[in-house]
Amino acid sequence: MKKFKNFLGVCVFILLFAVTLFYDNLIDLCSGVKPKESTLIYGRAYDAISLDPPNQWDGSSSGIINNVYENLVQFIEGSAKLEPVLAESWKISDNLLEYTFNLRKNVFFHDSSRFDADCVVFNIERQMQKNHPYRLGNCECFESNFGLLESVKKIDEHTVVFKLKKPFTPFLELLAMTPMAIASPAAVKKHGAEFYKNPCGTGPFIFKKWIRDDSIVLEKNKAYWREKARVDKIIFKTIPDNRLRLMQLYSGLINIMDGINPDDIETIKRNPEITLLTETGMNVGYIAMNTLKPPFDKKEVRLAVNHAVNKKAIINFLYQQTATLAKNPLPPNIFGYNNEISGYPYDIAEARRLLKLAGLENGFKTKLFVIPITTMSFPEPDKVADAIAANLKDAGITVEKYSCEWSEYQSKVMNGEHEMAMFVWSADIPDPDNFLYVLLDSDNTIKGQAQNVSFYVNDVLHYTLMKAQSALDPAERTALYKKAQEIIHEDAPWVPFTHANQMIAFRKNVKNIKLSPVTFECYRNIEISESGN
Repeated sequence: MKKFKNFLGVCVFILLFAVTLFYDNLIDLCSGVKPKESTLIYGRAYDAISLDPPNQWDGSSSGIINNVYENLVQFIEGSAKLEPVLAESWKISDNLLEYTFNLRKNVFFHDSSRFDADCVVFNIERQMQKNHPYRLGNCECFESNFGLLESVKKIDEHTVVFKLKKPFTPFLELLAMTPMAIASPAAVKKHGAEFYKNPCGTGPFIFKKWIRDDSIVLEKNKAYWREKARVDKIIFKTIPDNRLRLMQLYSGLINIMDGINPDDIETIKRNPEITLLTETGMNVGYIAMNTLKPPFDKKEVRLAVNHAVNKKAIINFLYQQTATLAKNPLPPNIFGYNNEISGYPYDIAEARRLLKLAGLENGFKTKLFVIPITTMSFPEPDKVADAIAANLKDAGITVEKYSCEWSEYQSKVMNGEHEMAMFVWSADIPDPDNFLYVLLDSDNTIKGQAQNVSFYVNDVLHYTLMKAQSALDPAERTALYKKAQEIIHEDAPWVPFTHANQMIAFRKNVKNIKLSPVTFECYRNIEISESGN
């Protein structure tokens, strides 16, 4: 009898709770009250180009991809360390040639299709096979980084094996790169050539809408396999002008912005409603000289340009301590950096001497491609270009500036249509191979998809970089990469310009923001409080 009374009491309690909940919801429905939706608005300098992971190469596209898709392994938020994501675990063979991944079960893409081993094989093979019907582009990143991959095979529904042609220490880090994100095969097949604007992954946000050169809208994935996102919606808003973007941040029209003018930093710091977050970046801004085009096929000319540009004065005047002067292609916070190399000193007399040695005593005319977007490395590209042109004029080199829309700019430079070009690179992985091999090896000079946009070829450098890729001893790798930097410094295919800080500004009601040194963050953990709008 006592048990019956207890049971009856529980039933009455549940009934009363259900009635109360129904009544409350009924009042909300009748009054039109809905739970408040939290929306994060991110203001940025330029629009995405492609949301198909292997066929993008720009930061704005990566920022979307890292919120819609996931990889087998990824970098921990705000860190350069790896964590398992779509792979639960992995095992590396004794000869370091086979990587066996155990895949996570019960994970679904945004189109409700199931993630499994076939999906992994499809995503890798569409990049490996040049005649694959769903390659959908040049897959530049794969071409630049994965020549060492021999095969990927399904063992069972939840197991895949990657086989390498030779050992490569940072292979796991390569799999964490944005272009290696796993897309829904069903969605790729459904949309075909239009997949780049219809992305579908397993990530914490679902793609909803893209208005070209205006905004991209993502919404929370309510069926996400791990802890759900803390905001309901993210709007990535394209606002090309840095100052206008800052005014919208001040007024509360946007919550976060990147692309900050150096001369606005002190004003931002004094604003109690705004937080400025700064971290040391792993990046390089540089001027690539096209070694296929005279007179830049002559080393003396490239050295002359390096001696003619007063980088220290330009950076001191225009960057307000937001960047450091670069003397190597490799950032100083990546292992293998060669600090024993001395930068090219600013010396107009030496520049003129070198030009005379190259048979150009009277100088020459050239065209400088000016990067059309604001970046950490070139926050005010026109001003930097004007300063460079003025320096070169002192040495007898007349510069004509040229620019165009960002996607066209990248296409022209990767196709080798420039003589000199301002370009930028941020680390995909914290490894020197990601800079020295990707940006300066002869393997990566194929026109139309070149990452080595100076089209610089040096057989000794290639041998050194190949040896470094296979070396297992960290000390040996470090020594080889230091040697590679010496070779590059002697041949001078670039004007290495800056290593820039990462910076974002956001309103004080935005919480849990982190900056990663090697990738664009996923915003799953960001929160917005009601105050501080």
